Amino acid sequence: MENTDDATAAQAAANLGLMLGQFPERHLDAAQAFIEGIDRGNPDCVNFCRQSLTELYTVLFPLLVKEDGERLLLWAIKLNQRQIATPHVLAGIVLGTALTGQVDAGREVLSGLRKVDADHLNEIERILACEVTADSAAGCALQSMRVEHGGAAS
Repeated sequence: MENTDDATAAQAAANLGLMLGQFPERHLDAAQAFIEGIDRGNPDCVNFCRQSLTELYTVLFPLLVKEDGERLLLWAIKLNQRQIATPHVLAGIVLGTALTGQVDAGREVLSGLRKVDADHLNEIERILACEVTADSAAGCALQSMRVEHGGAAS
């Protein structure tokens, strides 16, 4: 893709993302392809790639939460930087910071969530509560972060 113009490369990346997205073991590669399409595409391609990546991240989120906090945080930040700020992305940032021990950053993110519209905030809180209820590593890290900082969450 390096020798083609950006629009052609973006379209190729979008097509690659669609193809790779058909295979669960290649979802992260598909996500990376959609990011390439967002970074290089025209507005139509960018919107298509954002929507596709948003849908794919909903599938990836539960898998990333079970892995390690660094990968979860990395992907959530990548999406957020590309103007994809869904409840799963924002919850991924919160849980990723908690899992990686970035307590101060996590506290700032939690505080910043108060600025999110009520529907998104309710969905974020639901996602976080599910992790706590499931007693997952991410939920336990979040609880620890909340306790450590006087319950300064949600």
